[in-house]
Amino acid sequence: TRYKEGANALKKRIFTVITAMVMTAIVVLGIVMTSIYYGFYKTQSENDVKAIANFFVQADNDHDAIGENLIKNFPYEIRITLIDKDGNVKFDTKKNVVFENHLNREEVQEAFKTGEGEATRKSETLGKNAYYYAIKYGNNEVIRFSRELDNISSMFISVLPFLVVAAFLVVVISTIIASKLSDSIIKP
Repeated sequence: TRYKEGANALKKRIFTVITAMVMTAIVVLGIVMTSIYYGFYKTQSENDVKAIANFFVQADNDHDAIGENLIKNFPYEIRITLIDKDGNVKFDTKKNVVFENHLNREEVQEAFKTGEGEATRKSETLGKNAYYYAIKYGNNEVIRFSRELDNISSMFISVLPFLVVAAFLVVVISTIIASKLSDSIIKP
């Protein structure tokens, strides 16, 4: 009886250690996968905005072409802002918004100096994270393209159902394996 109690205690300890290792691995894997997914998402979003901006500038559109017809053909919402040399917003696809001077924005300053600029930050106008890409447009203007970015926590929430299902399956499989493994260790 004493041997049986000791064997059961050892079996529980082995089972607990294996289960804890599996759960830790699941949590670490979830965090790593979410970070990798967010990195790919962010890079792809930035590349899409740059491609659209360069296409627009190379097409040599006039100011009147910046509007509903251009915007509705994009697969997701791109915000376009036309900024003059003094930082005043001459046009923005976000209507009914009061705009402050944009001359102090990093991407705008960089575009006036080097021809293009980019930045990722929280939008002061919209209160959301966004990627900005600005290109010098004409002699005294900058045209800026931006796209809202989901933050990493919302990315994690969107991936969470898949992680829960995967974690459940792994826990079930590891429970079976841990039980059989602890039995095989204790049996001899």
